[in-house]
Amino acid sequence: MSRSAPGGKNSVGCKIISLVCLVSKALIWILYGKGCYALLFQKRMPVKGMTCTGLLVAIGILLPQLFHLLGGPAMGGVFLPMHIPVLVAGLLLGPVSGCAVGVLAPLASSLITGMPSAVKLPFMLFELAAYGIVSGVMSRNRKIPIYVSLITAMIAGRAVNALCLLAVGAFMGFQDFQAFSVVTAAVTGIPGLILQLLLIPILVIGLRRILWGESRGRTAPIDLAIRELDEGGYTCVVRNGQRNYVSNHRGIAPLVHWLEETPCVLKNAVVADKVIGKAAALLLVHGGIKELYTRVISRPAVAVLRRAEISFSYGEMVEYIENRDKTGRCPMELRAEDIESPFEAFLVFSKIVNNNELKNIEKIKKSS
Repeated sequence: MSRSAPGGKNSVGCKIISLVCLVSKALIWILYGKGCYALLFQKRMPVKGMTCTGLLVAIGILLPQLFHLLGGPAMGGVFLPMHIPVLVAGLLLGPVSGCAVGVLAPLASSLITGMPSAVKLPFMLFELAAYGIVSGVMSRNRKIPIYVSLITAMIAGRAVNALCLLAVGAFMGFQDFQAFSVVTAAVTGIPGLILQLLLIPILVIGLRRILWGESRGRTAPIDLAIRELDEGGYTCVVRNGQRNYVSNHRGIAPLVHWLEETPCVLKNAVVADKVIGKAAALLLVHGGIKELYTRVISRPAVAVLRRAEISFSYGEMVEYIENRDKTGRCPMELRAEDIESPFEAFLVFSKIVNNNELKNIEKIKKSS
């Protein structure tokens, strides 16, 4: 009976490489073609994000195999190697990529290598998807420290796993056994939790700097802009190189003035603002900003920024920006509803802002 050579076509290594190729092809459709990302956000995922997601899925398949080779199958439950790429994907790329890695890595690994087993797979899918989604959502707010996002995601994933086990146990009549399984898994995986806390923040911060040139230290431009917004009581802060531009005026008037008088102010700048609606988002895209933080953002503004592939973070997302009387939608939001072109938005809102200022001057003259 003949045996295939260690490096032959039937070897485990070749099967794993073939799996990685298949997963990469699937990701091209799922994340970059007419797949779920495009349907959810009306745009394709950037190539860099797609590539990183594919690599993290591959790592999620290969890393457990490495641990099993070094220490046996028990090492998977102790060091939780598949959790690492999922949490990195969420913190680095957001909830969609985090969820994709959390679902595709265990599913593909189970189909090809048999690990996790068919019994454990459904629980792992829910648990790892929770890790990716929660870490991705938490990482959107730049004010939340990475350790807080990581620990919150770890707790959420464990909670989802526990709920799934308890639900199945209750359905099958094995409540005590399932509760014991939750505690046992948590205790067994303590070394893995420690490894994640030590390794993942370093990986995420390093990859942010390599991939996007970001630095999340206290001297990062966006962090300085946020600090000035908070401490100075401004409505808008723009940092462009070593120069600062600030405003105390409400609404889109400061953006219109900068675009009319000194358009270079916004080019490749970082912006911290109190409120961003669709009108302001279109003006920021027209100005060519690099990054944005805002305390409140509307869903239409999010769509504009994502379509322009501008990096942004926020404190709260709302359906629409209210008017100053809190009785309905902001007039600028209503006017921007049918505008999609940033240049058209600049022409429209420039006229509106200038006309309003002329009316205010006339009122002052009449009253005097």
